[in-house]
Amino acid sequence: MRRTSPPTRCPSSPGRSRVSSRSSGRRTRSLGHLDRSLTMSKRRFARALLVLSLFAFTACGGSEEPEVAAPQEEPPTEDATSPEDGATDGADASPTGDQATDGAGGDGAASGDVAEVCAAGEDEGALVLSTNAQGAEDLSAVFQEQYPGIQVEVLVQTAGQSAETLLTELGANQTPSFDVSYTTPSVAEPLLDAEAMLDVDWTALGVPEEQLMFDGEAVHWIDFVYILSYNTDLVDESQVPSSWTDLLDSDLPVAIDERGHGFGEYALLVGYEDARSFAEQLIQRGNLVYAPTAGGRMATTVASGGAAFGFMDHLSQIMRLQESGAPVDWVRTEEVTAAPFGFYVADGARNANAAQCFVAWAASPEGVAAHEDIANQPPITGFEYDSELRDMILEEWGASVATQSDLSLEEIQENGEFRAEIAELF
Repeated sequence: MRRTSPPTRCPSSPGRSRVSSRSSGRRTRSLGHLDRSLTMSKRRFARALLVLSLFAFTACGGSEEPEVAAPQEEPPTEDATSPEDGATDGADASPTGDQATDGAGGDGAASGDVAEVCAAGEDEGALVLSTNAQGAEDLSAVFQEQYPGIQVEVLVQTAGQSAETLLTELGANQTPSFDVSYTTPSVAEPLLDAEAMLDVDWTALGVPEEQLMFDGEAVHWIDFVYILSYNTDLVDESQVPSSWTDLLDSDLPVAIDERGHGFGEYALLVGYEDARSFAEQLIQRGNLVYAPTAGGRMATTVASGGAAFGFMDHLSQIMRLQESGAPVDWVRTEEVTAAPFGFYVADGARNANAAQCFVAWAASPEGVAAHEDIANQPPITGFEYDSELRDMILEEWGASVATQSDLSLEEIQENGEFRAEIAELF
């Protein structure tokens, strides 16, 4: 089942508390976390207001990709759902009734191994997955074959929109409208600051230590790999570039993301100074087509002949279109970039056990393999995984991968500021 906007959720009932499934871990929260007061709620709401501006790019699509459209069809429109703002000032209020709880939706997460957590999840019976990831509904169907007692509803939101929604709902003392979402380094910092991800002992659920992200708050699931795509009908074999900078020697139309996203990724390869110089030279060169990567717009633009090349296009999108017979391919450059995405459970999730069961399965070799079959999106970096596509990129193709996983949160913020500066050039 899919929906594109979160329903109104009532604040949680008084007296209900949530027990974290993590008995030990990297970050230990105080006992007050189990029964937060209105002060915590007001602090979260204040943080939410401060960070909303950080999602100006990610809420419009960011680097996340929803399902692929056919080349001849109109590019899909992303559903930008606005979080509900039901917060009250509460300056003179006492922490009673609904305000005494901090958006705690469920009665508590079970402790134990993955079998016990999944059994508790089947008692809950459902979960809401907030993502616009390619193939999310198909992946949910595979999960439900193994756990038929847990129904998955897909709420179509980007990682940035999901984070904005969650921060606003927690700040307003509301139960989150979703249980699971995914995030990436460029989106995660506000969630970490607000402690908006549920503490889970993922290793107890079978997740390897090296697969954890953000000090154990999320679980690495997939990588988005960015490449230089081209239309094989418009570009002769002799015109195929051998490097990123060869684009400057071609007079054929180039699709770029005018929001600056591709140039943030390109800076991981060459540094900020050279990335800015490259953007300026592209502008001087001209013949640019504005087509954001989000929603598959860049890939479908290249496939339909709207542009000859796609700068920092999504490999998975191009592969899907190629498999459907579209005239597209990609340049086997020596270097590519990758953006890691990881699943997390929302703090105060209504169905915390079902959510943990889903994440543990999706991040397992079985779940990752299922998603690779569906969407051509395996994890490329961060942990070992048996993948034909991963082997093709790293061994047969021989590309080196620059990834956001290597950056600190401060460096991620700097990269986002650079993207904003480049966007102003266009």
